[in-house]
Amino acid sequence: MSNRSMSEVPPPMHEQARGAKSPKPGASSAQDEGQIMINVFNSYNQNSIAIIICCDEYVNLPNLKYAVADGRKLQALFKKVGGFETTILINGQVLKQNIEAELAQVIRQYPYTRPTIGRLYIMLAGHGHEDAATGSSVFCCTDFDPNDAYNTSYPLKELKDKIQHIGIMHVAVHCDSCKGGGIFLGSRAVRDIPYNYV
Repeated sequence: MSNRSMSEVPPPMHEQARGAKSPKPGASSAQDEGQIMINVFNSYNQNSIAIIICCDEYVNLPNLKYAVADGRKLQALFKKVGGFETTILINGQVLKQNIEAELAQVIRQYPYTRPTIGRLYIMLAGHGHEDAATGSSVFCCTDFDPNDAYNTSYPLKELKDKIQHIGIMHVAVHCDSCKGGGIFLGSRAVRDIPYNYV
């Protein structure tokens, strides 16, 4: 004999069926879609990177007035919006090896072999130049030297190639410099990266 009281005994099956609410059509799939959207938003928040490179001060070129100010405003905006891991290189920090190091870190963290839902925003603000040897566009580093242009600038073609190796699925390149449109020149990329150019 069971020790449960009558109040603990479940009602007959026909009463259970009568009192139960039948699931709404599509309820399960709607819940699945909701969870998918939550996962997507979480992935964006966990995998959003901004690299801001801005230079007003040059050794061999006229100084600028607003590149750093614009970069700092963008940095403040990302901080206000939240969710972005932001790195900013300013004036004397804007060297080819430092730009290479920042991009290499992103490539290691987000290789193209592992596509990741996220956002990568790259800003280049400063002088731009056309490389005499190749005709391609370059972003001038703080130590830019016309007699050593390749080693003191960052070719936009190399930036485009680096993006090919990054697995973050949404990439925006904001190039505020002369000849910045040169990132579109050259051969077509092997992979069709859905990045935006501002």
